[in-house]
Amino acid sequence: MTYKFYALKNDYEEIVKFIYDELSLSVFQGYSGLGQELKEFSNVKELLVELETGQNPIQLSFWKKSFGFDYKITKIDLNPKYCNGHTFRYRMDGWGLIHLNVGRLIRGRLEASSIAHNSGKRATTWESTIPEFGKVSEVNWEEVNKTSRMLKYLISKKLIATKINGIDTLSLAKEYLEMAPV
Repeated sequence: MTYKFYALKNDYEEIVKFIYDELSLSVFQGYSGLGQELKEFSNVKELLVELETGQNPIQLSFWKKSFGFDYKITKIDLNPKYCNGHTFRYRMDGWGLIHLNVGRLIRGRLEASSIAHNSGKRATTWESTIPEFGKVSEVNWEEVNKTSRMLKYLISKKLIATKINGIDTLSLAKEYLEMAPV
């Protein structure tokens, strides 16, 4: 499942509150910074600060115990020649993780944000190629899908201001896109 929407960083406050208060999700960086440990954001304030001040791109991974599997933190070796001298970074892994990619402003153009996660069928297809993720059958796909749908519902039914180019758009993003030069 992939769901795209337009939002500026300040549009995220209600989404972040919902993630913690209603969905009770644990929130991690999808990828750490180069040469850094992976961050977990333990509350609304920490995550809002990251959204306001964090380096682009911001990629988040959501997990909770009821998803039925334990996530993995994978160390990725880097070639320092191509990574400003850095030799590693970390990635959050797991079949049933829900991912949020926060859209960036690049040269005045707003990228769409997206929420995505694997389906049980897709994960089963890839299971043999990534055995370190564990067994796909251990994931509570009903809970992953329900949680993802609730997050999408909040954005698409309660927070939406309009649609731009067929993509749900939140209020501050709407103002920005309506004023942005074509």
